[in-house]
Amino acid sequence: MADDVMSGEAVPREDLPGWRQTFVDDFDRCELGDNWGAYYGMPGGDPASWWDYEQASVTGGALRLRAERKDGRWVTGGVSNSPVSQQFGKWDVRLRADRSDEISYHILLWPANEVWPPEIDIAESADGTRRTMSAFLHWGETGSGHHFSQADLTLDTNEWQTVGVEWDPEQIRYIVNGKIWARTPLGASIPDTPMWLGIQAQSGACTKLEAWGVGECGRAGTPDIANVDVDWVTVYESDGSPSTVQDVPSGSTLLVDRN
Repeated sequence: MADDVMSGEAVPREDLPGWRQTFVDDFDRCELGDNWGAYYGMPGGDPASWWDYEQASVTGGALRLRAERKDGRWVTGGVSNSPVSQQFGKWDVRLRADRSDEISYHILLWPANEVWPPEIDIAESADGTRRTMSAFLHWGETGSGHHFSQADLTLDTNEWQTVGVEWDPEQIRYIVNGKIWARTPLGASIPDTPMWLGIQAQSGACTKLEAWGVGECGRAGTPDIANVDVDWVTVYESDGSPSTVQDVPSGSTLLVDRN
């Protein structure tokens, strides 16, 4: 299937104002390839979920992270783009996700040195209806943990959307379909360590929302199989000139510090 037919938007294969393209992948093949590594095992701090190599594949011109019940538990897919680590830059991901109260998705930047925090969460949703998503920034240890900021957006990611981030020494700007929708708050510590892109599906979303007191279960149902699909990924580095990306018409939102 042609790339532009699949998600309605062809992968960009050129530099952008302010940015020089360093990596592009439209998954036009039959295997993950050398630039991606599939996850296996329990995500750190998340005993409700389990990753398996077989749940991450390239099929029909897209990366597919499959979530399904196996042997009495949920098994999901996740991948890292660790060979493409950068200090600062721009990342865009064209994705969609099946509705499921059980499955969440997470698009994030993770430190290449494996020392956490920081973490830049470009987009994630534990909302089974896929009508909302969130962005986070984790930084700086505190006496009781660490700082993190959060912003929430109404966006239907059951349909194809392009989510992304621009990260420079001064600010992090969160992007949806080419427009800024959120920025880091004043006083946030901007990461300065190289990071790589992770794309993950995880289980236990319904239980987590109820435990946190921020959501309801049972709104979308729990199909036995739910997929997160990625049509393409692009990565850029600054070319030294300012980015020209614009705010959404209503203006972008500062992430709120949730320390």
